[in-house]
Amino acid sequence: MSVHYKFKSAVEYDTLPVDGVHISLEDLKEAIIQQKRLGRGQPYDLQITNAETKEVYTDDKTLISKNSSLIVARVPIDPLQMKRPWENKESTALLLSNPSNLMNVCNSGSSVQLSLPPAG
Repeated sequence: MSVHYKFKSAVEYDTLPVDGVHISLEDLKEAIIQQKRLGRGQPYDLQITNAETKEVYTDDKTLISKNSSLIVARVPIDPLQMKRPWENKESTALLLSNPSNLMNVCNSGSSVQLSLPPAG
């Protein structure tokens, strides 16, 4: 079975094969990106809307039924809502577990002189 989708500006629907009865929104987006060979230069997301009910799917875990007709729009991601590396507690813990990760290390063997302005 399959899901039918088209971008807002397209005239005809494309077909995406689906194994099983449903596909998650997350998997659907990835499959569309691969099928359409969309570049990853600028941060964007795909907004998926049910063509019949006009429901906009927002949760990546949402299951979309086979034979659904969908409208796809490429929307920019707000940079303020993008995940920042320092918000990931696991990455922070890993970074802090090795102090050398936090220092600028000069591998050339030469020493670096830092000068401060005169006091006063």
